[in-house]
Amino acid sequence: MLPSDNIVCARPDCEREEKKENEFFMTAIIGRYTRVSSGIGRKYMWLVKWDGYSITDCTWEEENGMSDPQSFIQDFYRKATKEGKDPDEDPYSTILLREAISGGWTDPNA
Repeated sequence: MLPSDNIVCARPDCEREEKKENEFFMTAIIGRYTRVSSGIGRKYMWLVKWDGYSITDCTWEEENGMSDPQSFIQDFYRKATKEGKDPDEDPYSTILLREAISGGWTDPNA
């Protein structure tokens, strides 16, 4: 994975700017559900885990509202497959990783 401009450097000799107020960083995607809208079609919503926040503070986000989501989405698919869930089997199914379920998250479509 290539370094992102959004990542805060923790090294003492780092010259990168510190995290700004109201700036949030993703640590993982732990769920996916499908939102279907007339005229728009199918759109995935991703359950995003945020750096420095608890599992209960995760939020459902659209892909276009995230900065560089592809590596997080790929990681989510790997983890889901490892947990025995096939993300490609049913594109309309909700998938929650064990971490999300243990944190109390449920299918928003249920």
